[in-house]
Amino acid sequence: MTAKSSFSNANFPMTEDGRTYHVNARRGDVANRIVTVGDPARAIDMAKLLDSPPTTITSKRGFTTLTGKFKGVDVSIVSIGMGVPMMDFFVREVRAVVDGPMAIIRFGSCGSISEAKIGQICVADSAVLVQRNVNAFADCYVNHAAKLDGQTTPPVAPYTVSQRCPADPSATSAVSIYPFSCHTHTFILLLIAFE
Repeated sequence: MTAKSSFSNANFPMTEDGRTYHVNARRGDVANRIVTVGDPARAIDMAKLLDSPPTTITSKRGFTTLTGKFKGVDVSIVSIGMGVPMMDFFVREVRAVVDGPMAIIRFGSCGSISEAKIGQICVADSAVLVQRNVNAFADCYVNHAAKLDGQTTPPVAPYTVSQRCPADPSATSAVSIYPFSCHTHTFILLLIAFE
């Protein structure tokens, strides 16, 4: 049975027993060192590497959290699905119930504009967000000469690209020492709204 939700704050709802609304975590459920993956099956496979069987928390919003110890260190492996909104929910909600510094690593596959080969493990030193501009695909922009309210609309780019956001250099350097990794300059986060 799930605790009743308390919506005293519509921007950050929590259950009466202190669980976050989307991730379903409360203080003590998530370690400060976290590995995120997209697929719950991958999280379960990774959890087999922990020192002993983990505690498992699932949420009605698709998050699965497995917390245990790896070589004596508290670690959480969290399946968060994919996309920026899921990462946003995860980071904000877990930050609210974890005290002290946090280290979050995303372990998964992604698209990239680099020399990387399929199956290669890459370490990025920066990231950009590529986001679909839905206005470019709206009926009034299809021919870029359509008129809206009697005025010609200017051409609209189909995608927007954010400025580059650098990764923590010490973390990038620490992970890049392994011989199986390639170093890539930019990791692409792609958010697409499908028609």
